[in-house]
Amino acid sequence: MGVSLALALMIGPVPMLAAPAPPPQVNDTSGSGQALGTHATRGIVLTIDASAMVIARTKNRGSMTFGLTSSTHREGVIVVGSTVSVRYREDGKKHVATAVALQQSKD
Repeated sequence: MGVSLALALMIGPVPMLAAPAPPPQVNDTSGSGQALGTHATRGIVLTIDASAMVIARTKNRGSMTFGLTSSTHREGVIVVGSTVSVRYREDGKKHVATAVALQQSKD
């Protein structure tokens, strides 16, 4: 036992075999707190049905059409004429709403 201890002290500390480092974490949010690849806008609902919604945006920025799915989070009763904010992702050339929230009017 004394020889093993002496040998270990002469060699010095043996680096431990390290497991491979995990891949770097991908930060899936931007500095704004939104997931990358998502966007947001607001406007007035022109048309809405179970699968699509069209809004008119302010300042002559035109209208936008969004696909609505069963996983689209809806907040409030959204009808034609409502002011809404929309979070969406792009799927090819289509905009798919991930969340639609009714905006309260400022009285």
